[in-house]
Amino acid sequence: MRALLVLDLAEPSVFFLFTLICFGINTGSSVFISLNIGECKGCSSSSKKINQASLMLSTAISVAFMLVAMLFPYGILELFTHDTAVVQAGGDYLRVAAFNICYNSMEFFFRECFKKYRKSKSSISGNDE
Repeated sequence: MRALLVLDLAEPSVFFLFTLICFGINTGSSVFISLNIGECKGCSSSSKKINQASLMLSTAISVAFMLVAMLFPYGILELFTHDTAVVQAGGDYLRVAAFNICYNSMEFFFRECFKKYRKSKSSISGNDE
């Protein structure tokens, strides 16, 4: 039961806020690129600049979240609970899970990039069209 409580506190505390920020950055850049593509078909340089800014910003934020989660995992969890056993186990888990934050940032970015340029394919589609 305590292990479930550890995962329930460690995951949402850092990863939900991080996901919310990355989702906002990448969908915001998606809107700018969609407007840019609709406005002029030959303007790929400004689309590249928006993509670069989005990637750099989401990577910088992911590194910041990763460092905070790795350096202060117990302090983050103490904001949500005062049970020392849960904080200890959750801090150990959060320190290991923090490496996943940079990967998630890149995954959000590239998923939105494929959606922007209509190159995404569903992994659960039944036909190969």
